[in-house]
Amino acid sequence: WVQCGRDAGARYAVLTAKHHAGFALWPTAHGDYGVRQSPVAGRDIVGEFVAACRRRGVLPGLYYALWENHHELD
Repeated sequence: WVQCGRDAGARYAVLTAKHHAGFALWPTAHGDYGVRQSPVAGRDIVGEFVAACRRRGVLPGLYYALWENHHELD
């Protein structure tokens, strides 16, 4: 995807690292809803995204939702 974006003229790409639904795309030990509990459990999707951007000369950006609705606050 990064290559397609670059070929189309993109200078940066943004990945949702943590969605407002609470899902985290890196193997964090904090929380029970993320890539560690998914079928791709050994991967760091955020790290792979950043590496792909750097290889192709595209600036990586990350969106991290502070508020999320997976864990309720008491």
